[in-house]
Amino acid sequence: MNGVVLLVGGLLLVAVIKLIVDRNWMGLLLCAATLLLVFGAGHHTK
Repeated sequence: MNGVVLLVGGLLLVAVIKLIVDRNWMGLLLCAATLLLVFGAGHHTK
């Protein structure tokens, strides 16, 4: 499971860096909002 998390995290990091290099601010804003929704308002289990 940790390998999958590292792989997905690495791909997300590469995508964010590519958006910054391309100066695609709208895409970066949408990516940040999506990540906030996915990780910020995720499932909170006990």
